[in-house]
Amino acid sequence: MLHANGVTFNQDQDAFIVGVLKDKNNDKFVVDVLKVLNGSVKSDTLLLSDNFKYGWGQDQITPSVGDFCVMSIKESSGYYINGLGIFKADYGDYKNLKILSENTDVPGLFADLACIEWYVNSGGLENDFVFSAGTAYIRRPNGDVVQIYPKINNNSITIDSFEPKDRTISEAKHSSRLSDPNFSSVMILLLLVFDGFIDWAFITILEKLTNHTYSKRKKWGLVSIWVFIGVVGEVVFSRFGG
Repeated sequence: MLHANGVTFNQDQDAFIVGVLKDKNNDKFVVDVLKVLNGSVKSDTLLLSDNFKYGWGQDQITPSVGDFCVMSIKESSGYYINGLGIFKADYGDYKNLKILSENTDVPGLFADLACIEWYVNSGGLENDFVFSAGTAYIRRPNGDVVQIYPKINNNSITIDSFEPKDRTISEAKHSSRLSDPNFSSVMILLLLVFDGFIDWAFITILEKLTNHTYSKRKKWGLVSIWVFIGVVGEVVFSRFGG
């Protein structure tokens, strides 16, 4: 159902679309096509046989004019018939619509419906689903694996995540702050002071362990060298080591 050019799927469907049952003409619905997710249709308006039930026949909701639907359809003698399933949706915006499955009497199909909903919301771009013990996951193009059923932590991914963008707001703020010369100067000054305290404490401990006393001049010389090496290392790491 969710693969545009699979041989098996093409035997049973010509297109997978989002549409609205705009009108009724005898035993046919007049459908306005809102989005073609895969395959193709010949017109933005088509006739659909009313001989179907929502879902895979398990939903006992009678289709009626005004319904928004996600539908797999197959052309037949100048009109279309149910292909691999027609599902009622809450409205016609494919990016955010929800499939209405509350009346499904087969709980095991909820994971499948979640996958169909994800596929539709992605505009037909994501269909690499994985199932394990009743749990459904999507493997995304960027390598992420997201659990989509059951949903966890009320965490949902909006359609923005399906579309490329330059940077997030938080990334931009982080980048601009690091590039602020005043911020960088303060950080370097604090680093100098912190390293100085640490190095002086280390020399003091070393004196006690070795029963050897260093002159103040030698102490300050060692501290200065170690602070310089530490600061240079920090700057090099932050600039080139990420």
